[in-house]
This record gives sequence, C-alpha cells and structure tokens, in this order.
Amino acid sequence: MSFKAIVTLCAYVISASGVVACSESRTKSAANETPAERDPSTNQPLPKQVHAIAARRQEPLKQEQAFSGRLARDGSSQHSIVLTGTRCYVVIAATNNPGVDLELSLIDPQGVPLVVDQTSSRIARLGFRQPICPLQPAMHRLDVRMRGGEGRFFAQVYSASSL
Repeated sequence: MSFKAIVTLCAYVISASGVVACSESRTKSAANETPAERDPSTNQPLPKQVHAIAARRQEPLKQEQAFSGRLARDGSSQHSIVLTGTRCYVVIAATNNPGVDLELSLIDPQGVPLVVDQTSSRIARLGFRQPICPLQPAMHRLDVRMRGGEGRFFAQVYSASSL
C-alpha cells in the first residue's frame, strides 16, 4: 500500500480588522487517500456529509450559520457572515458532484481574502486545522465557487472554542 504525503502549510494572517487566520494548503490526490480519509458518501444528504467531516475534529464544534444553493458551471455565490471577537470558527462545504472543485474564501470587511481553501476537491474547509479567530466582531463575506462543473452545495459555519 502506498501513501502520498499530506503537506500542510500554515501562513498566519492578521488583517486590518484584527482577524487571525491560518491559510491552509493541503495537497493529496483522492486516489491515494486511506479509507478513513475519504470524503463521506455522496449518497448522503449534503448537511449530513458536512457534519460528518466536522465530527472528525477532536474539539467539538457548534453549528452556526448555514448556506445552501445551486451553482451554475463555474458559478459562485457570496454570503455575509458575522464573526464575533469571542469565538473561533471553522467553515466546511460540500457538493455531491465528484468532478468539481468546490472552493471557499473568507473575505474581510475591507475586501481582503483572509483564508482560501487550497484543495482540489468536492469538499472545502476553512480553519479546519487552525480555527479562524477574529479579535473583534465584523461582517465578513464567504465566497463559494464551483470550478469544473455545476450542482448543489451546502456550507456550514461552526464555532469552535472561545478565545
């Protein structure tokens, strides 16, 4: 059995709005994943798939805002989210279309990308390894983009721990 190494890079970002985040980069081909690392079954409802991924974290997560919709080929949608200065956050999104790259980006109030999903997968995660911890409350934008296809998506914002 051969395994391809997972490379996780973390570039810490402190924005003008005081958000501390880790821009995660993970490279691994789906064909080389172990069974425990594979995405949940695409036959399950999208919220159930996303919650199954969230359950993999050692620290419990509390469900906050959720977004769902249908995107056209290479389409995107934007959603406003308020991140308080008292909690840390994780965002997970999924689509049932295995042939697409679902992308998430968290944009600060000044329009600067804070965290961008770097994987090429039908599953996108922000803050999964290192939660996003704003230092003060602010309205942010969550961009959801589907590259290489179309379909339904579900995105869930979770709060992790208190600061």
